[in-house]
Amino acid sequence: MDFDLKTIFLTLRRRFWLIAVFVIVITTLVGVYFYMFAKPTYEASTKIIVNKTRVVNGQTEINMGDVETNIKIMSTYKDLLKTDWIMKGVAEEHPEFKLTAKELIDKINVTDTNDSQVMTFSVKDQSYPLAVEVVNAITKQFSKKIPELIEVNNITILNEADIHAQPERVSPSPLLNIVIAFIISMVFGMGLAFLKEHLDDTLKNEGDIERLLGLPTLAVINKMNRNDLKMINQHDSFQKEKVGEKTYASTN
Repeated sequence: MDFDLKTIFLTLRRRFWLIAVFVIVITTLVGVYFYMFAKPTYEASTKIIVNKTRVVNGQTEINMGDVETNIKIMSTYKDLLKTDWIMKGVAEEHPEFKLTAKELIDKINVTDTNDSQVMTFSVKDQSYPLAVEVVNAITKQFSKKIPELIEVNNITILNEADIHAQPERVSPSPLLNIVIAFIISMVFGMGLAFLKEHLDDTLKNEGDIERLLGLPTLAVINKMNRNDLKMINQHDSFQKEKVGEKTYASTN
């Protein structure tokens, strides 16, 4: 079957209900699943700031050079956090988490802002209370262990995760998945329509006949329904009555 713009348009118009039903069914099923059955994932986070200061004449001082050094060492802090050296302590102190050091490493995510000494620790889990407890425990363990390895004397937890806060689901997003399902089902629906059109070898119009036989169309008999036949019969009956009346008048 040759595909041009006209053929594509006619195919989509003929198979409109097939595409529409396919899209509606798939999109509805995806929406029901993500709104009613998919388990949401929540995120809890903490913020800390790590400063390395100097003591001069018995007083603590910090200058721009120290700030730049602290910023450059941020990647080191991030790497240290994702080690057994930190996580084994968390796993041993909190067996109620039922998480190994490797699982804790996989759960924790660390982000920092450019030109900032603030670090954000975040943990995602289907249980928001568990995410809160895990991220708080990791943050406290980090603030306790880092001074043992690096000469820092000012690790401040800016805020801890609040177990009483109203959690917001971070994934999966039902609306996003519905939009994706709509787009994908639309593409597959149109593909199914063109497949059915390709497999359908019936002759639908005079153009198909001309392409198949290579002969011009001499006449076309339009499709008729019962109403059309009824109107034709009524018209024929009326014409016969008129002819009968004329014949009767001429014989008299």
